[in-house]
Amino acid sequence: MTFHKWILAWMLCTFFVWSVQAQFYVQTLLDDELKMGRVRTIIEDVNSKSLFIKAGIFPNDVFGEVYRILKVSGRDKVTNIKDFTLLDQYASVFGRTMKLDDSYCYYSMRDINISSKNPDSVGWNYGVLDLEGNQIIDKKILLRPVNGSVYFCLGLELIKNGEVILWGVGIPPDRDPSINDPYITWVRLKRDGSFVSGPHFYKPPGVVTWAIPTDATLDIDSMMVMVYDNKKGGIEKYVLKITEDDKIETMVRIPLVTTSTNDEAKLCVTRDGHYLVTNYDKKNIRLPVLTRIDRNKKVLWENAFELPIGWWGGVYWPNVRDVYTNRIIETKNGDILMCGVISVVDSFYVPALNKYVSAGNSASSFLARFSGSGDVLWAHFMVDIHDSGILNKILLNDMIESFDGNIIVAGDLGVKNSPGTSRPFIMKIGPNGCFDSQCSHVDKWWYFPPDISSASDNQDTPDRLKVYPNPGSDQVTIVLPDPGNTNHNIRYSVMDLKGQTHIRGVLESINPVINTQFLSSGIYIITLQDNQSKIWQSKWVKM
Repeated sequence: MTFHKWILAWMLCTFFVWSVQAQFYVQTLLDDELKMGRVRTIIEDVNSKSLFIKAGIFPNDVFGEVYRILKVSGRDKVTNIKDFTLLDQYASVFGRTMKLDDSYCYYSMRDINISSKNPDSVGWNYGVLDLEGNQIIDKKILLRPVNGSVYFCLGLELIKNGEVILWGVGIPPDRDPSINDPYITWVRLKRDGSFVSGPHFYKPPGVVTWAIPTDATLDIDSMMVMVYDNKKGGIEKYVLKITEDDKIETMVRIPLVTTSTNDEAKLCVTRDGHYLVTNYDKKNIRLPVLTRIDRNKKVLWENAFELPIGWWGGVYWPNVRDVYTNRIIETKNGDILMCGVISVVDSFYVPALNKYVSAGNSASSFLARFSGSGDVLWAHFMVDIHDSGILNKILLNDMIESFDGNIIVAGDLGVKNSPGTSRPFIMKIGPNGCFDSQCSHVDKWWYFPPDISSASDNQDTPDRLKVYPNPGSDQVTIVLPDPGNTNHNIRYSVMDLKGQTHIRGVLESINPVINTQFLSSGIYIITLQDNQSKIWQSKWVKM
C-alpha cells in the first residue's frame, strides 16, 4: 500500500467515524417506564443549545395519554434529559401543542374527562414553563359540554400583540348536536394567561359534519392560519385565517381529488408568504402531492415523489400504501422537507431466517426533500426488520432543520424483536436524510446502518473494539477486550454498510486473525458479542 493510499484510507475512516458517531444519533426516551410511547413535538432552542420534546405515554386509560416535556441539553449528543412532568389528567393531543419563544415554553392540552357533565372538570389547559422546568402559568379554560360533546384542543399559536390562540374543535352551548358534529373552535388569551375572548365557534358554509382543522401555523403578519378538509359536505380544502377581531377569512380554496382521501392536510407558510399544502395525485390517490400557492391564490407548482415499486402478488405494484403527511417545513435555503407515515408491502430477506419474508401493511415512515421550485431532491422510505421478519414500527410525527443544516426527526419507534412495544425517539441525520454523504444504507428502502446504535434495539452504544492493521488488506487482527478470560464464547461478524454479513464465527484464540482476502474494498463493521449479550464494535477499512 502506498503512503498516499494509506493517508486517504485513514482520512476516509476518520471522517466516517466522526460523521456517524459524533454528528448523528438515534436515541429513545423514557425507556425505563414505558410500554408504549411517542414524541409528538420537537423544537430546537438555538440560544440554550437544547431540544424541547413533548413525549406521550400510553396509560391503561384508553381515553388519554400522560404528556411530558423534556429538555435535552446538547445538539450533537443526547445528554442531560430533564423531565418536566405534566399532570396525569390530560388527554391525547396532536403535534402543534408546544411552542418556544423568549426563553419560555408554551403548551396547551385538553382535560381527560371528555364525557363529564360537570362543567368544572371539562376544559382546555394552557401552561408556561421556563427553560429550567419551573411552572410559570397553569391555567384552565372552562368549556361547558353539551350532551357529552367533545372539546379537542389541537394546538396553540403565539400570535402578534403578545397573544396566544388555543385552537381545536367544540360544540356551541346553544345547540344540541350529535357528538360527532363539532365546529372549529378557538380561545384567545394573553401570554400571561389572562382572558381576551372566546370560545369562538365557526362552521364553514356547506359543511355537513366534521369541520375539523388538521394543521395551523403563523402567516407572514403573525396571525394564525389553518387548513381543513371539507369531505362530507363537499370536496374542497380551505386555508382559513383568524383575523385580529376573531373573524374568519378564507385565504385559499383548493378542489380535492376525492372525498375519500386527504383527511390529514398539512400546511406551511414560506418566508415569502406562499402556502404549501398537501393534496393527492389524480391518478394515484396513494401519492401525496405538494402544492405551492402564492398570495394571489395562484398555484405555482404541484409535484410528488415516486413510490417504490416491487413484485407483489404476481404483478409490479407500489410497495407503499396509505401515505399521510405529518409535517411540512421550509429550510433555511428555501427547500421544503416533508415527513409522515406509510404502510409498506414488500418481501425482505431476513438473515436470521435465511429466507425472504413478506411484510404487508406494516407501519413505517417517509422523509422527502423538494427544492423551492418543486423539484424532488430525494425521498426515503424507512424500514427496520425484526428477526422474525416482521417490520418494526417507525413513525415520524415531527421534524426540524437544526442550526447546522442537519435534520432532526422524532416520533415513536418499535423495540426490535418486541412487537407491540414502542418508545419515543429522536434521530439526527444529514441534509440528505442519511447518516453519511453517500446514503450507503439506502437501497430502495432506508435501513438503519449497522454501526448506528438504533433505538429500535433498545441497547446502549457498543463499546469500541481495537483492530489492526486499520486500514488493512488480506487479514485483520482483533484484540480481545478481556484477554485474561479465554472462555468467553465470543461470536464475531464482519458486516458491510448495507447490513450484509460476509464473515461470522466464534473466536478461538486471544488475538484472533480473520482472513479478509475475498472481501471487496470498502468500510466494514466488525462486531463481537459474548454470551451475556455484551457488544463491542469497530470500523475497519479494506484497501
